[in-house]
Amino acid sequence: MALVLPNSVFVHVPRAGGQWFRKTVAASLSPGLRRRRRESDRHNAIAVYHCSYSELPIDFQLRPCFGFIRHPLPWLRSRWTHQRQFGISNRATAPIHKQFNSCWKPTFPATVESILGTCPGLVTKTFEYMLDGCTFIGRVEDFPRAPILILRMCNERFNVRPFLTTKPVNSTGSLPENQKDLHLPPSLQKEFLHSESAFISKWYGPDWYSPVRIQISS
Repeated sequence: MALVLPNSVFVHVPRAGGQWFRKTVAASLSPGLRRRRRESDRHNAIAVYHCSYSELPIDFQLRPCFGFIRHPLPWLRSRWTHQRQFGISNRATAPIHKQFNSCWKPTFPATVESILGTCPGLVTKTFEYMLDGCTFIGRVEDFPRAPILILRMCNERFNVRPFLTTKPVNSTGSLPENQKDLHLPPSLQKEFLHSESAFISKWYGPDWYSPVRIQISS
């Protein structure tokens, strides 16, 4: 599920803009680079379901690696809705993905209660598991600027136009028919946000100023 580009590797976090990015970057590469990417995917297949940075082959870890994060509440709404629509994937092998599957309930409030009761901070833990070690991390809320900046810092050659014109894809959580099912009682929402407060403060605090975080790995 990771996307191998000519100079870098994209780590695909579930429900964090990955399908949009894959579609957009495929359209933005020159034909020659698109062919090279397909050949790279065939010869260096990374078949692990939503593999993390730590699961990448070591030669890929040595390249610039990047991924995207999202505010915990819309992320959870999106993942719950996606799971309801498509079912629980049996391809999830990582404990953090299995933990979400075990917490999923037929209603969104019940899912949040299950997460708070068994694994508070699950969204933060998911992003940490997926992206710890990556060179660059951007926010979905800063699309398309964040991926454009990251690809430039990775010295990728691409056309900017698709990033400015490609519409959202796979956005089940934003569908009007799903909105009524995603409401949380104020007290439950407050408790959930408190459980993710360190992550929210770090990435969405009032002093935030950049769409990309550069993470220096030792």
